[in-house]
Amino acid sequence: MAVSPMSRRRWQVFYDDRCNLCLRIVHWLRRLDRRHCLAFLPFPCVSEGCSFDVVQVVSPEGQVFWGLDGIVALMYLCPPLRPFAWLTSLSPLRRLGWRLYRFIAANRYRLFGRR
Repeated sequence: MAVSPMSRRRWQVFYDDRCNLCLRIVHWLRRLDRRHCLAFLPFPCVSEGCSFDVVQVVSPEGQVFWGLDGIVALMYLCPPLRPFAWLTSLSPLRRLGWRLYRFIAANRYRLFGRR
């Protein structure tokens, strides 16, 4: 599936559309995206080389954010979540955040189910 020209002007958020947790987060982010700057794209539209265990966020300028960095970028884009983005950027919490992210990503189907 091709990426639409409209989504190229927005932040592209690639997610696992088989993951219940991922689908809930996308639903929640859609509600928080008051500026309509996010385009949500399920993984099947991504080239085969991408990992399903890592959230991928691409800025309108083409900068790619992976994993926790992608989550933090999304939090900065949603004003109610900005304080959490700032906290997550602090060094000790960042290390803990990456550990937690990796654990949840690797176990998301077992913990939250799969479609």
